Amino acid sequence: KVDGSGRTVAIILAAAMAAGLLLRLRHVDEPPIGYHSMKEVHYLSVTKGYLEHGDLARKRVLYSGMSEGPGYIEGLPQVQFLPFIYYPLWKMFGTSLWLSRVVVILFSLGSALMLYPVARRLTGRREVPLIAAAVMTVLPVSVFFGRNIQPDFVALFFGLLSIWLFLRWVDDTSPRYLVLSALSAAVTIAVKGTFIVMFAPLVVVYPWGELKERRIRRRVARQMAFLLPGVVLVLAWVLFTKTLQTGEGGFFPLERLF
Repeated sequence: KVDGSGRTVAIILAAAMAAGLLLRLRHVDEPPIGYHSMKEVHYLSVTKGYLEHGDLARKRVLYSGMSEGPGYIEGLPQVQFLPFIYYPLWKMFGTSLWLSRVVVILFSLGSALMLYPVARRLTGRREVPLIAAAVMTVLPVSVFFGRNIQPDFVALFFGLLSIWLFLRWVDDTSPRYLVLSALSAAVTIAVKGTFIVMFAPLVVVYPWGELKERRIRRRVARQMAFLLPGVVLVLAWVLFTKTLQTGEGGFFPLERLF
């Protein structure tokens, strides 16, 4: 049985993070070839387009004619979170594959860390969350995609952060937790829209029985307005992306969303 002290938990989590880091750093500077290399080429070439053209509003990719012209890809309206991070890093340190992968690694390990408080709040125990976090750091699929240049672990990190903040709000109904949860959820959805499914279980987790009290029901109803910043953020990005359409189409035309 795992010792319940905070120090023991910290040591176990630190050891798991160290093991996960070592696994992810192996061949961290290898070129983007092989399985799922297209994902890496996509986000690396978008960053390359930012550097060469200085236009952060449009996505230019090598496999869509970037070497012969603008090379726009106007579909996939997700926020280019990784290129937005890589752009200043490359400006300061130069084009770097290993640095680009380290960013993904940090979000990957951060997701494992965020899994612990979320699972502890849901289970009320320390053993299960520790096992879940430790397994996540060394799971082969987590190691591979936890260093591959793609935004899945960025979305997962902010999704888990949003869920944890939501659970904190359920416990003490402080508006700041609801606002931060909504903003984190907005980042998750804007970065990877399909990750919206991870918020569905919150409907089951919420203690609906408490709404029988009129005082709590009125307080919760008033605080629903604090969800608006997250909703506005997502809608603003989608509409902004739509204004950039030149009519040339893309792999996923935004017209399908309307």
